[in-house]
Amino acid sequence: MPNSSPLPRKSAPDASAFWAQIEAATPWAQLVAGIEPHDSKGSPGCLPIGLERLIDATAQVCGIGVERLGGAFEDEVDKDTLRVVPTLLSHFLVFFTLQQLAVEQAEVAAPRAKFGHLVASEFDELRDLIARFGDTDLHRLFEEAAEVFWSPNATPAWKMHYLHLAQQRLRKLVDARHASAIDGLPIRGAKKIAPDTFSLTPLRGAGADAAGFVLRPGHG
Repeated sequence: MPNSSPLPRKSAPDASAFWAQIEAATPWAQLVAGIEPHDSKGSPGCLPIGLERLIDATAQVCGIGVERLGGAFEDEVDKDTLRVVPTLLSHFLVFFTLQQLAVEQAEVAAPRAKFGHLVASEFDELRDLIARFGDTDLHRLFEEAAEVFWSPNATPAWKMHYLHLAQQRLRKLVDARHASAIDGLPIRGAKKIAPDTFSLTPLRGAGADAAGFVLRPGHG
């Protein structure tokens, strides 16, 4: 009679050990030497404008609507726990932008010699793309946060607190959006399964659209 005992489960990866291995294997000096000449500011700051321009350029080159790209599934990896958090590209960009705005307020309280701030024209680019995503709730959340960020009456500490609360609201919004999108997935088709929640996400690739659905010949 075959052994019916359950197979031993693999333990979760240790984040600190994983990053220690990455740190040891990465040739940081060579990487920095190659990147630094092209760094216009050479300063800290997450600056989401690069992602915004990449999304916009992709939409133009590929002929895909910005709203479709914004609705594409995206995997966000928690750097401390290595947990994969499902999100949408549009929500990821807004979360990224809110983080930049919060860090800028921290700089007001404790300025550093070099820091990469968003200039007004870059902020307007981000605002325009977020509006073009066509997600009313997402757009409203961002505009409310932007109003607080530009307010002359609020303190930097209060602004930072509000922006972090906006990120929490955004996480709840993306969870609802993602769950709604997953509910509409066809039964057939390749999917990946999140090991911690067993939630489904369609596999993407050259033969699929932004949501992971298989494209018919002649449709791309």
